[in-house]
Amino acid sequence: RYVKVRRPGVMMKGTKAVAGMNIKRLVYGICVAFVLCAFVGVSVAFARTIYVPDDYEKIQWAVDHASAGDTIIVRDGIYYESITVSKQLTIKSENGPANCIVNGTGSDVFTLEADGIRIEGFTITGGGHGIYIRSNKNTIINNNICSNDDAGIYLSNNNSISENNISNNDVGIYLLYSNKNSISENDISSNNDGICLKNSNNNIISENNISSNNYDGIYLWDSNENMIRKNKFINDGIYVRYSYGNIVENNTVNGKPLFYLEGESDEFIDNAGQVILVKCKNITVMNSELTNTNVGIELWQSDNCLISNNNISNNWGISIYEGGISLYESNNNIISENNISSNNWFGISLWYSSDNIIYMNNFINNTESVYSFDSTNIWNSTSQMTYTYEGRTYTNYLGNYWSDYKGSDADEDGIGDTPYSIDGDKDNYPLMERFENYFGGVEEEYNPKVSVPPYAPFAEYGHVGTNLTFIIKVENKGTKEDTIDLTARPYYPALLDIYLSKDSVTLSPSESELIYLNVTVKSKSYNPITITATSEGDDTKVSSCEVKTGGPTPLNPLYFSFWFDTKGHALAFNAPEYVKLNEISQPEEKKELEIVFDPKSSQTGIREFYVEITDETSGETVKIPIKLNPDYNIIATDFDVSEDGYNFPNYGKIIVIPNLIEIGGRCYPMSETSALYFIGAIELPKDVKSVYTMQEEKAKKVIDSYFWAHFLDNLKIGMHVGLDPINEQNEYQKLKDNLTKGEPMMLIMAKPTVIPGVHAYIHAVLAYKIIEIGDTAYILIYENEIPYSITNFPIAFPCAVFNMTSGEFNYADSFTKFVVQKPNPYPKPDTTTLAIECPVNATITDQYGRIIADNGTNEIPNASMIITNETKVFYLPADLTYSVDIDAYDTGTFNFTRVSPVGNDISITKFEDISVTESTKVSVEIVPNVTNYTMSIDYNGDGKIDEEKSPDVSETIVIIEENIFDTGAPENPYPSISGTFNGTITPYKTIIVKNLYTYPCEGTGGHTEYVRIYN
Repeated sequence: RYVKVRRPGVMMKGTKAVAGMNIKRLVYGICVAFVLCAFVGVSVAFARTIYVPDDYEKIQWAVDHASAGDTIIVRDGIYYESITVSKQLTIKSENGPANCIVNGTGSDVFTLEADGIRIEGFTITGGGHGIYIRSNKNTIINNNICSNDDAGIYLSNNNSISENNISNNDVGIYLLYSNKNSISENDISSNNDGICLKNSNNNIISENNISSNNYDGIYLWDSNENMIRKNKFINDGIYVRYSYGNIVENNTVNGKPLFYLEGESDEFIDNAGQVILVKCKNITVMNSELTNTNVGIELWQSDNCLISNNNISNNWGISIYEGGISLYESNNNIISENNISSNNWFGISLWYSSDNIIYMNNFINNTESVYSFDSTNIWNSTSQMTYTYEGRTYTNYLGNYWSDYKGSDADEDGIGDTPYSIDGDKDNYPLMERFENYFGGVEEEYNPKVSVPPYAPFAEYGHVGTNLTFIIKVENKGTKEDTIDLTARPYYPALLDIYLSKDSVTLSPSESELIYLNVTVKSKSYNPITITATSEGDDTKVSSCEVKTGGPTPLNPLYFSFWFDTKGHALAFNAPEYVKLNEISQPEEKKELEIVFDPKSSQTGIREFYVEITDETSGETVKIPIKLNPDYNIIATDFDVSEDGYNFPNYGKIIVIPNLIEIGGRCYPMSETSALYFIGAIELPKDVKSVYTMQEEKAKKVIDSYFWAHFLDNLKIGMHVGLDPINEQNEYQKLKDNLTKGEPMMLIMAKPTVIPGVHAYIHAVLAYKIIEIGDTAYILIYENEIPYSITNFPIAFPCAVFNMTSGEFNYADSFTKFVVQKPNPYPKPDTTTLAIECPVNATITDQYGRIIADNGTNEIPNASMIITNETKVFYLPADLTYSVDIDAYDTGTFNFTRVSPVGNDISITKFEDISVTESTKVSVEIVPNVTNYTMSIDYNGDGKIDEEKSPDVSETIVIIEENIFDTGAPENPYPSISGTFNGTITPYKTIIVKNLYTYPCEGTGGHTEYVRIYN
């Protein structure tokens, strides 16, 4: 390239020429400069701004097509993506996190794999991790990072995290081997852990609002030389393990100072919100209200400290190291005259901590009072003390008051007769009352008390969407009128909706009032709730109690469970007739009340009912309401397992069809006949009120007749569901349609099996009710394996789960396919069924000399048979006469069952347990409509008849013919206006009314609300 150079002394743009300069050198320099500029122009592109969805529909597509240094601006909307960023980019929303949502649908939402990335202005939700940072020097600012299954942000090194709202994740911010990060000015709430540091050093955590995280606000594990300053903890705090050299200063817990001392000695602490001592000596902690944090006082490798006159309550630390007071490798401390109450995990926990003196403390209503591991301590005063109890003066050693102490005080000296056990230790002098009462007591002006009365449940369990009500008693135990403020705090706030009927009550001395805590269950997880009463006259006077809720174990969405702490009170329960109750006495004077809402078809609109509880000791009665999920769609028949199911379980041998299926016992006919009795298709014996009260022996005769009569048909259905593809959604609609008509239906179900040569196990049950919620249907089942009884309650109300969108079906975590079958009242009306249970061979000859035999011969038209192992079933035309010849081929017993029509009814005759040898021969003559016949038996095969045996069973099943009488549509239908209209229906024949249907008349727009029939 040639360069034109002006004469010396003249300025060039971007170049200065100096007189006397060597021209060749100048030209060379200019050439080099131009060449360098050319190369720079090639290698550096100008940064672009890319818009989503204008330029690219997805954020990931924009990232893929961007170059380092570009900015991606995402316009308002919801984006379902998992985005990996492997180049230095700025990715920001156009109008902030409220308007731009990125949902990871279960995968990490953003994964950062390049340094220097900036993520700004998004709501980041629905992921595994919200932001997974695998690179360094990134900036995360002004995002709403919420509801991710793992960490909201998973950090690496040298990142800046600021001005974000981070909530409802497993961990808000997780640092693992992560160093030199800055975390500032974030709102971090309602996660399990707020900020968790493991093996992470030299980080700065400052000016964050950290509140209501379920476990710890900040958790330090083997993490050193971090700076934690100017953070505000609300209902939260710090927990430390194996961490040293951290600077923790100017933080507050619930508006009071967080005292964190490391390597200090001879200090005095009072009015603290939380106290953490690391490697300290001779520290005094007094006069503090240490409440609503993860751990009130933590001593880590700290000795010779005094902890006295503190109220340590409602701390919820979830590990075995947390709770009210925690000591780890801390020795020779004195802990006395503290109120330690209603802490979620332990009142006090001690690990490798010995020679501590712990006495005259009140341990009240903690989940567990104490945990002691590899620790030996003294749990009473080291010298005798003079005290007053019940007006008398005594001198003795004094231990602690334990609200869960069960011992007695026979000599009435205020000290329990038996020690209070503490793992390897003992409190040998447990107090029968609070320690204050041993020194004249304290007549307090302000003394609120909150408790669960013995006639009210302390635990209530219901399925998601259920609204439950707890009764809480508030008392004024002080000497002055007081306004008592009330709060309720769940252990997992995000999993419940709660409200109190009152948030304060004003009471005179000795006055009490019942208030109500309403809870809507949002998760099946166990979730305790702490109710706290605080005096307005003296806000240091606090009382608390705990109730528990969550989802019950049974899958049935109409099942509920209440638990009572009766403490010697006798309770009686009552409920509406559509609610079933079952009482279970539990250890430690507790009682469980199991509840099943079991509506009939006319009661499916009920969404609220009451359980009435009477304290027979005090005479008090309360009603506890239960409100069902309002979104339930209930479809019910009037079938009742306690009346219409059998009182005995499924029986009979398992039948294996080689290389095909396996069927369990009498599940088919038990399901079928229970439904037929219910709909009135077959008649109950006159002395029997219900199927449930029928004698087992009498019931089995009918069940067996249907078993053999429908054996072949049921095998075909079983093979169909076990081996063929099934459209379960069509089957479900068929089930729903019939249940809507009030008709329970059989479900024939299949599950895969690992038995060699068997493809599926088949089981039949009866479905009688459906609860639909969202796209899930819960199908309530009469399970013939589990008859209704008090001992089987609540497993006598099992249910299958069907996804109405995907068609997935599950019952008992094993059955995955089903078909619906309508019960058939007619066991082959034109067929005689003969069932022979071996060891014998059978040959049957009809009146024309035609033969059917178990060797496979079949000459009789319309006859069939099925042979499975040693069970032989023959289906024969009912209008023919037959000679049955039976030859035994082994020693044993055999059964012979005949099921045949007699008029409109069904006859069952049975010869049972006939002893045979290899020589035995038997003959039977089968004549149509003749049920009084005998069996000729030649036991030894000598050609002579040894016995003419009559049937052991001879019964008739009365079939009730279905009669339908339809009035038809009148010429002048009733008008479609509200009101009652009387009319007369005159049948042309006698009918037994089991179901009555009314139909809307076209053009009127009206429908029938109800019908009453009068004779």
